[in-house]
Amino acid sequence: MESSGALAGGVLELTQNLAKFSRQIKDRGLEKERLASVQAEFRKHLNWQQKRKQDLRRDIERLHNEATWLHSKTRDVLQDSTLIGHEIRQCRTETDQAR
Repeated sequence: MESSGALAGGVLELTQNLAKFSRQIKDRGLEKERLASVQAEFRKHLNWQQKRKQDLRRDIERLHNEATWLHSKTRDVLQDSTLIGHEIRQCRTETDQAR
């Protein structure tokens, strides 16, 4: 009888261990799902950041090109205004001589 009591105790212990390990497996499965979800969100965020970085680089290049164009046009306008200033002085001189 004692062996059946030891056997019953062993079966009870195995049943308890099985239940404990089943809970641990379930908990680890849930944790794995949670971490997979976090990873997916992080990947989405990284992809968004990469796209945003690419957009900003393109914007910076466009702004650089526009600034270069504006500096070029500013030089042209300054040259034109200098020429117009010389022509105005020449016209005044000719007008004064004509009087």
